[in-house]
Amino acid sequence: MRAALYRKYRPALFSDVSGQGHVTRTLMNAIEMGRVSHAYLFCGVRGVGKTSVARIFSKAVDCLNLKKGEPCDECEMCLDFKAGRALDLIEIDAASNRGIDEIRDLREKIKFAPNKAKYKVFIIDEVHMLTKEAFNALLKTLEEPPAHAIFILATTEAHKVPETIISRCQRFDFQKIGLKTIADHLESIASKENFEFDKKALEIIAAESGGSFRDAISLLDQVSSFNNGKISLEEARLIVGHIDLEIITGFVWFLVQGKTKDALDLIEKLVEDGRDVMQFIKNTTVFLRSAMLYKFTKKQSELFSKESLERIANALSEKEIIDMVQDIANVEKQARVTSIPQLPLEIAVIKFTLPEGREIQQKGSKKNETSAGKESVASAGDKWEEFLLEVKAENHSVHALLRAAQPELSSKELKLHFQYQFHKERVEDNKNKLILEKAASKVYGQPLKVKCVILAGGAKITKEKPEVNLENQLLEIFEGEIIS
Repeated sequence: MRAALYRKYRPALFSDVSGQGHVTRTLMNAIEMGRVSHAYLFCGVRGVGKTSVARIFSKAVDCLNLKKGEPCDECEMCLDFKAGRALDLIEIDAASNRGIDEIRDLREKIKFAPNKAKYKVFIIDEVHMLTKEAFNALLKTLEEPPAHAIFILATTEAHKVPETIISRCQRFDFQKIGLKTIADHLESIASKENFEFDKKALEIIAAESGGSFRDAISLLDQVSSFNNGKISLEEARLIVGHIDLEIITGFVWFLVQGKTKDALDLIEKLVEDGRDVMQFIKNTTVFLRSAMLYKFTKKQSELFSKESLERIANALSEKEIIDMVQDIANVEKQARVTSIPQLPLEIAVIKFTLPEGREIQQKGSKKNETSAGKESVASAGDKWEEFLLEVKAENHSVHALLRAAQPELSSKELKLHFQYQFHKERVEDNKNKLILEKAASKVYGQPLKVKCVILAGGAKITKEKPEVNLENQLLEIFEGEIIS
């Protein structure tokens, strides 16, 4: 039976481990100087090398011909480790051996001296899964360990390990692996396996791995099996469910421009094409987060181009981009618990591209007058539609917000009455106000300042023209017609 690629290319030496130099260098120096601790705690997400480094460390401490902290991989002890017959290496999966009885059995084994090696090494994987009683039993051993015993505890959830255990170990935090490092590693493996590959396909696999070498190599194995060792861009996208970055950035740009129908059509097409909506939501969240970080820190992303991040960051105010990230992040949670995964995303699109919380009047409902009065509405309303079109040419999002505003015109000022604080704050952004003042001065033929206020006494917005109702809005968004 053919060995899985992630097992075939598992690191055998410290020098084979990528992306964890801070860990391997420290361990190699400790071994070379004879300053090996009795207990170590390896923390980090899955697939970053915790167990592999633990095994290399176990081999190194018992190697007969150590070379600057590296095992020779040729002596009797190293060969035993490679063949899986090292009696002094004991690996325990805490997920399936989590009780106090298993730890008591372990304590009995610790008492016995090593069979052939200098040290008896115990690797406990997923140590956070141990019960409280098991941790207490392990603590006793860590407090008074025999000289020949070394413990290596590995976990993906360090916060679940008791402080009493952590304080008795040397802790090493394994980092997520960078996109380029993973892609280079995949290219090396693909070349050794004589695969025909597209570098862009390897980058897609690396991006979908979540910073995990093991996941990346497993995906490479899966994609390469699809077409007998040929790895094309389209096949990689198909197998891993990858969605083009152009689609993601285009979708976010629709939101920024207030293009409700375009955004909803894109979601519908993804569903029709059988694409993974959850993956799309996740990738959109990652992109928006990257754009937010770029806006505040100018930090660039390995996944997205500077131009795409800059475009979104410049188009949104600080508050807008934070709100958008929060909205999409909440969509991801909601989509997991609904039978129609795209529904929360569609709702978020409509909320973001149309003025949030806008009052939609039903046919025949009573209309409340605003504190601004009909006379002021008429004076401002003479050229209100022209003003809206002028603003729309500059910024679609601001135009959408103004549809929920009540204008009041004076000789020096255009006052905009809003029912909701959310609308007022977004329009008051300095960049947006400049757009409004420029448009107002042009349309009304005189220099005007724009002032935003909240309607007094909770009054609702009315206008001289008929209110837009729910039916009309839906017909406009979906370009439909009433058939019955």
